[in-house]
Amino acid sequence: MARKINIITVGKSHDAFLVDAIALYQKRLHAHFKVDWCLLPPKQEATIADSIASESNTILRTLEKAEYVIVCDERGEAVSSEQFSKIVFDALASCNNIYFVIGGAHGVDERVRARANKIISFGSMVLPHQLMRLVLIEQLYRAATIASGGSYHHA
Repeated sequence: MARKINIITVGKSHDAFLVDAIALYQKRLHAHFKVDWCLLPPKQEATIADSIASESNTILRTLEKAEYVIVCDERGEAVSSEQFSKIVFDALASCNNIYFVIGGAHGVDERVRARANKIISFGSMVLPHQLMRLVLIEQLYRAATIASGGSYHHA
């Protein structure tokens, strides 16, 4: 079975200005693993808490058969690119299918965090979700080049 990274994200389709950049890294990653995107629509409920709960319910349903889950959250563990590479490739060594979760505009609830094998932060600043998608796929490419000894990453 081929290795696959699944990225679950809440929000609209990739903005036009990011489509080419995301596609570039996704194409580069093809030699290392397949990347599948699952774009879930945002929920507009009566309160922010209700929206978070509704989006989290949808995320959890999508994760029902997931073996390994990494949630991207600004309150997660801050990791270097080298540590990120190790996390990703250690997970891929034990299962062929791992899932990344980027929550909605207000994040995810504790049930999604509890479901995660790992919660990582890409910094303490909050990034727009569209931009976070690009950052994640670029870091996945960087992780792959680190793991394969490529020259893309200069530490």
